[in-house]
Amino acid sequence: MFTTHRDAHGDKFEPQTLKDFADQVESAYLPLWTDHDPRIPPHGRVIDAYVERMQGEELALIGVVEEFERGPRPPLDTTREMKIDHLPVDLLIGVDRSYRDKRSQALLNDLVAILGVPVRPESKKALEPLSVLTLAAKASLGGIAAGFAARLGEDLYEQVKKKLALLLARRRAKNDDFVFRYRAEIVVSGHVVEIDFLATAPTEAQINRIFKSHLAIADAKLMDYLPKHAEVRRVVFDAGGAELKFLYAIRSDVYPILDEP
Repeated sequence: MFTTHRDAHGDKFEPQTLKDFADQVESAYLPLWTDHDPRIPPHGRVIDAYVERMQGEELALIGVVEEFERGPRPPLDTTREMKIDHLPVDLLIGVDRSYRDKRSQALLNDLVAILGVPVRPESKKALEPLSVLTLAAKASLGGIAAGFAARLGEDLYEQVKKKLALLLARRRAKNDDFVFRYRAEIVVSGHVVEIDFLATAPTEAQINRIFKSHLAIADAKLMDYLPKHAEVRRVVFDAGGAELKFLYAIRSDVYPILDEP
């Protein structure tokens, strides 16, 4: 999975980091993503990991994975659950290394000043990981739209929307594939569930539609769907178009659900 060598991004993992990662897998499944692209359902899961010595003093983290096969949906595996990266605060901005240029950093600093929230770097170890900008917030079942509106207010929302649009426009100018993600973290029957709203290369008008229309539509769908599906830990929507579209859900054992709620 990775080693203690310095990698192509200039990062170097300490031996303890590898050991900690292996320990995490003992208690929670990790999804296997395709180039960290949240638009694509996980194609498998990491079920075990261990540290192995390489030549010299370097170490490697070896992962044992299961890949999902096509066919009937298997019974729910209740031995372990998928690891969920819980939000440490009520609202934050998540960015990957594609936003490290000076202009993007300046715009991010503006957002931090407006919102008073932290920026959390997201490390992605893939050859060409997809560029993703995330705005993540805690919410409640049926209150994703109302919670966001109440948290910001109209004046603050307009400022945030314009800064987000400028940040994303820089990616569009580079002709890169990129995604904006609004992530709502809610609790249903004692379990944390992530709701992702994804938009590929969105304009300011598309961002506005997510917050002014799509969140409320999702609230109505999820109020009925989630209480009936206690095994679901993530629901992902394509929020880039005129209509909100269901992409997939993920069970607690990482298995993807493609049936629309």
